[in-house]
Amino acid sequence: KLAIASLGLCNAAHFFSLCSIFSYAAFLCVDAGWVEHIDEAGFTAGLLPTMVMLGRISTSWPWGLLSDRIGRVACLQLSMSAVALGNIAFGLSTSRWLALTVRFTLLGACNGWIALIGPLAQDIGGSNRQSEVLTLVFASGPVVQ
Repeated sequence: KLAIASLGLCNAAHFFSLCSIFSYAAFLCVDAGWVEHIDEAGFTAGLLPTMVMLGRISTSWPWGLLSDRIGRVACLQLSMSAVALGNIAFGLSTSRWLALTVRFTLLGACNGWIALIGPLAQDIGGSNRQSEVLTLVFASGPVVQ
């Protein structure tokens, strides 16, 4: 049960790093001076979450290979460290390009959560209970919203 709770916390951190920006991205773009007016913020505001997904897509397979070499727990620790550093670095970013780079690299490419969650759930619950573990873990993400 502790392992499932730990994965739930990891999922909540991952969910927060991806989805929290949806509610304020346009205002951030204007307040940071990246665009002149709120009506022009849509493109840049859309790029912020998109960069996370592009980073994750481009590195999911290498994260799987790395987890086979150094272990799933070590990869999970690296991923969650990147999420923590990425959220701090994004919060301190002043330029649009730095913010986009941070979201792509630290919150996207350096985050192997998606590649790790399936094998970790099987390690915890076995092949018979993997879906139950995934259900409990994925239910924890929206709690932070």
